[in-house]
Amino acid sequence: MKKTENEIIAKIFILSFLLIISFSIVSSAFAADALVPCGLEGKADCTLCHLVIGFNNIYNYLLAILLAATTLVVVVAGVMYMVSSGDKGMIEKAKSALTYALTAMILALTAWLIINATLSALGYTKVSNWWTFSCDTT
Repeated sequence: MKKTENEIIAKIFILSFLLIISFSIVSSAFAADALVPCGLEGKADCTLCHLVIGFNNIYNYLLAILLAATTLVVVVAGVMYMVSSGDKGMIEKAKSALTYALTAMILALTAWLIINATLSALGYTKVSNWWTFSCDTT
């Protein structure tokens, strides 16, 4: 492939990624439950519980973005691999993109597994749902 074709593919990838990020930011801004669920007009005053819920919402939001970005990178890497036509440079770029995307997702899931295993080994009795959080926000 020519250098200009590689540049076009890179621009399409970047544009797709920016569109997904923009859509997720806009959709979360207009969602009924904002990332920080207090202090807005018609909502309760902020408490310590709201702070923890806000951190939990931010974590879940970032995990959703990671999942969307990983899916996008895997699809783009697959397309790059298919259209490479034997071009060694393009094949290597596709393989490295796939490797980085899957490594990021595996690291995120491994962190969750390590926390789960640690809590289980320490005898935490509610290991089945340590990742959920609820408290009285009144």
